[in-house]
Amino acid sequence: MVRLLALSLLAALTASGAVVYSNTATPLGLEDVFADQNATEIGDQITLEPGGPRQLQSVLASLVTYDDAVTAAPILRIYSVASGGGVDTLLASSSLASQTFAANSRTLLTFTGWSLTLPEQLIWTLGFVGDEMPVLGVEAYSPPGTGMGTGDTLWWRVGGLFVLQSFTGTDDDYFLEIQAVDPSGAVPEPGTWALTLCGAALLLAARRR
Repeated sequence: MVRLLALSLLAALTASGAVVYSNTATPLGLEDVFADQNATEIGDQITLEPGGPRQLQSVLASLVTYDDAVTAAPILRIYSVASGGGVDTLLASSSLASQTFAANSRTLLTFTGWSLTLPEQLIWTLGFVGDEMPVLGVEAYSPPGTGMGTGDTLWWRVGGLFVLQSFTGTDDDYFLEIQAVDPSGAVPEPGTWALTLCGAALLLAARRR
């Protein structure tokens, strides 16, 4: 009995969330470079899959380099959408430690450690700690396989202001995937798991005696 309990706890601990937005299947061969746009943040407005879980678990993004290696600390931010459209309140952010991106490479980045219930519509941006503008690019993909993008519009933050960029006649969004879990089934904090597993071990020891 205790063994089954421990196995079920371990399975829940390692379970992954459900994908509520994914635009990772169809690359368009187009990229936007932070330094070229003088942008400290580049991102997009998206709509999540209706009816899915909303407790944010992880976000998968990517960056590409060119002729030179780059060292930078990426940060992914999530904003609410203003009632009249546009970037509103910063809801949450997750950053990674400074890392080196090899020349002429593509690097997948997973942002975790969130504490956020996602709205159905949001604006996300990818930038760098300290608002650097390195020679790194984000990739255009289309169409999203899960959820919806905005097609021909993208957001850049330039000089402290958000700029909506429109590309008439195109249908592209940036590479991104979001996983979420049901808040009622969210994985407890590590301390909670430790107490639960200790309790299971005590039960097992008592039964053996």
